[in-house]
Amino acid sequence: MVRRPLLTSLFLALLGAFGSLPFLRFSPGLPRHPRDRGVTAGEAARKGKVASAPSDPPKRPLTSYLRFCKEERAKVMKRLGKSAEVKDITRELGALWRQLSAKAKKPYEDEAKEEFEEYRKQKAAFLDAGGTMPQRRMPQRRQTKPKKDPNKPKRPGSAYNLWVADNYKQVQEKRPDFKATQVIAQLGSDWKKVTPATKKKYEQLKEKKLKEYQKALEKYQASE
Repeated sequence: MVRRPLLTSLFLALLGAFGSLPFLRFSPGLPRHPRDRGVTAGEAARKGKVASAPSDPPKRPLTSYLRFCKEERAKVMKRLGKSAEVKDITRELGALWRQLSAKAKKPYEDEAKEEFEEYRKQKAAFLDAGGTMPQRRMPQRRQTKPKKDPNKPKRPGSAYNLWVADNYKQVQEKRPDFKATQVIAQLGSDWKKVTPATKKKYEQLKEKKLKEYQKALEKYQASE
């Protein structure tokens, strides 16, 4: 029998001893070292949270003024006609909103407040579930406009606005059960039935007030 060198025998003995240790054994299909398994579990948990997060954030509700505009826009567009520009419609809606009393504005404000409270709850639940709210675009800063001088003459309204100013209280007294928006709607309907002579009267009144405004404006600008 061929004798192995002493060093070779010693090496094989040590190799057999180390090979019997459990952490050096290779077993296909068994999990990795516990340290690797912990990291994998954490990553899976994070991925699962993101995957289960809702995709559609709650929508911010409309303000009281925008609710009023949404309700009255079609009526204003119909009243002003197809030739009316967006700025004309917006200006008319703004004028109508300013004419509303605090009592008439309250239903719009209450509805907006109620929906905003519900929006806050939905937003909190959405964020807790792992959702991300989209960043609102901040409008570019504009140069601060100087405050309007209360002494500056105000441009007169249209013939229709002058007519509404003269007839608003009359309709309100006839129909005390009407809301302000209903009064405006009634006036819009009545304006269509106004005789050409009456409309001409208010057109002339508008022109007269416009000339007075131009003179007052020139005088105001000269005094600056």
